[in-house]
Amino acid sequence: MSRRPPVIDWSADFDHLDPRWTEDPYPIWDELRQKCPIAHTERFMGAYFATRYEDVRTIAYDTEHFSSRRPVVRETRPPLTPAPPITSDPPEHGPAKNVLLPVFTPEAINRHEPRTRDVCHELIGRIAPKKSCDAAVEYAQEIPVRVIAHMARRLSETRPIICRQAVDLTISQLCGDGAHSAVNVIATLPGREHF
Repeated sequence: MSRRPPVIDWSADFDHLDPRWTEDPYPIWDELRQKCPIAHTERFMGAYFATRYEDVRTIAYDTEHFSSRRPVVRETRPPLTPAPPITSDPPEHGPAKNVLLPVFTPEAINRHEPRTRDVCHELIGRIAPKKSCDAAVEYAQEIPVRVIAHMARRLSETRPIICRQAVDLTISQLCGDGAHSAVNVIATLPGREHF
């Protein structure tokens, strides 16, 4: 494994995999907000990092100049398999977005708040007695999958399979491996018409 070159100038050569960034990014971000609110790097096939809310908001709504086709900053080329609407731009993302919008309105989401709270309490109850845990694995990754499964009225016995496949899909987006196999497994699950 090759050693990563150290970052000398965060504004012109940021590296979110640098130990200083991963251990405590907040001082770096604060400095960037003051000195260079939109940092750039040639690492990761070239990327920009907006540090201020106003800039992030402007970029998110300026689909003429900015794209959502490559939302994950990584060292290898992303898979060509799109995941609309997240990795698509207008007008291509419209049909997928229109399917999702009605179930994610504030009113629709509010109907699921009691179940979401139950899921969170159950997961916390499971990890509370432990001396330590991986909160991402044992808590955070479970919540969206379980709530969406509830929203789709999925059978509880398929939740572990769906959760594993959702994690696989996320990993494939980050690492580029196995995207097609994960999609193929989801396509064979009962109730797949909800996906």
